[in-house]
Amino acid sequence: MKYLKLSFISIMIFAFSYALISFIRNIPDNDIKIVENPGYEQLQRFEDVRYITYNYTNKDNKLIYSWIFDKNEMNEKEKINLDLKFNSKFLNELNNLDTTTKILSFDHHGYLPKNTKVKVYVKDKYNPGEEVNLYYYEDDLEVLKYKNSYEVDEEGYVLVDLEHCSDYLLTNDIVDSAENNPLKINILGITIMLIIVGSITVPLFAKK
Repeated sequence: MKYLKLSFISIMIFAFSYALISFIRNIPDNDIKIVENPGYEQLQRFEDVRYITYNYTNKDNKLIYSWIFDKNEMNEKEKINLDLKFNSKFLNELNNLDTTTKILSFDHHGYLPKNTKVKVYVKDKYNPGEEVNLYYYEDDLEVLKYKNSYEVDEEGYVLVDLEHCSDYLLTNDIVDSAENNPLKINILGITIMLIIVGSITVPLFAKK
């Protein structure tokens, strides 16, 4: 009888342990597998109710760049390389880039979780309050495409939205050879408006 009780207790302990391990394995994990960047001295991780932030600082504890992830959009286990370089063999070959251009070359390839943001120090190139344009390099077509414009904050950082990783560049100018430039979009809009107005007014004057 004694051995029977011990066997029963052992079976119960085993069953409980197995159930506990299975439960732990099935707990949703919305964090990401990080490939650290060895080029900077420190990597700091912060988490609040909504966001997970990874800060990269240099040896002087100066923040160089941050990754900010929305926890609500990280439902699947993902492996993301957080390495960011400030040069690119593709963008360096462009002849129309000047010294005020800042290159952002991400080692990660592919799409990112929704609402991903990257904060980058740019005071070495631009002044607080200055507006800069973000372009990305499309490898397949070998062209630059305008993405968005951002304002440099008081501390000399820009906070950009990213859907996927590529080679990007920031500039306070318009890259003439790029596609979807805001200036070109505005001209197109004005042209369409003039055509619409003309199509309405011309018939009116013709009737008179």
